[in-house]
Amino acid sequence: MMRRMRFLAMALFGAAACMTVPASAASDYLVASYGSDQILRYASDGSFVGVFAGVTHPSTIHGDSAGNVYVGSYLGNGSSQLLRYNSAGSLTKTYTSSSGWIGGVIVDASGTVYATDNQNNRVMWFAPDNTSGNLSPGAQSINTPMGMALDSQDRLYVATDGHVLRWDASRSNVINIVDNPRLNSVAIVNPGGNEGIWAARSDGQTVGYVLGWDINGSWTGPYVETQGVPQWLNTMYIPDTSNPSNFLLVGSTGIISYDISNLTKSTLIAIGSGGLSSPYGITQLVPEPASLLVLAGGLMGLAGMIRKRRA
Repeated sequence: MMRRMRFLAMALFGAAACMTVPASAASDYLVASYGSDQILRYASDGSFVGVFAGVTHPSTIHGDSAGNVYVGSYLGNGSSQLLRYNSAGSLTKTYTSSSGWIGGVIVDASGTVYATDNQNNRVMWFAPDNTSGNLSPGAQSINTPMGMALDSQDRLYVATDGHVLRWDASRSNVINIVDNPRLNSVAIVNPGGNEGIWAARSDGQTVGYVLGWDINGSWTGPYVETQGVPQWLNTMYIPDTSNPSNFLLVGSTGIISYDISNLTKSTLIAIGSGGLSSPYGITQLVPEPASLLVLAGGLMGLAGMIRKRRA
């Protein structure tokens, strides 16, 4: 009897797992294709899946843990929108349409959304209660802010031309944690459980770097010269922050995968694939909440069947 029950449990669990492999698996990528006015979706191997959403000149993209996708949309004449989509690609909210150029977006533990306005040198915030404003830079200067990151203490990092700024969890205090010119993206990595700061820098059409510091801003490396690939480096993305040796760079030649552990690089997504043109950002799409409910329901049903058999 026990052997039969174990087999039944394994079979039902396998069936539930099969039902819960969503179209929007966590390994799928979403790319902001500025040139084609679309958010494009690709599998983990870089193969084209389809169009996620049509967006006018998407300038940045970020997916949160709840399946929401945040996109900056440049409308021209110094005006942008900040948009939110669900995991199915449906527009669910418009936050602002008065910013100059949205260079980065992120969501903190409280659900507050932050976006950098590159042209107007500010960091905007949008709280869940629909209040909004600009973060105070304190005594620091903000020059062309771009990408953002959060650490395990919910401190906010912003890459700018000249430094990385860090706001504490209360967003009331800000310091200059890293000095470096022309930074356009920042990430918090945690190999071995030790957090650190990585940033990407673009010095022109053919020169770019990926650089690293510890969480207090002391230099640790790496020092990676991207050697002109991709040209016009727009952003860096690290799929697995516990293994930052493998990262993606987004630029005019496509999405380039770097592995500094063995000094190799390859094109993950080429320009033209699925209509990709002038990419400005990349993120990953989490599983749809509905598919997780299917899994939970399947397991609850299995538990009920086992209880009945025991009774």
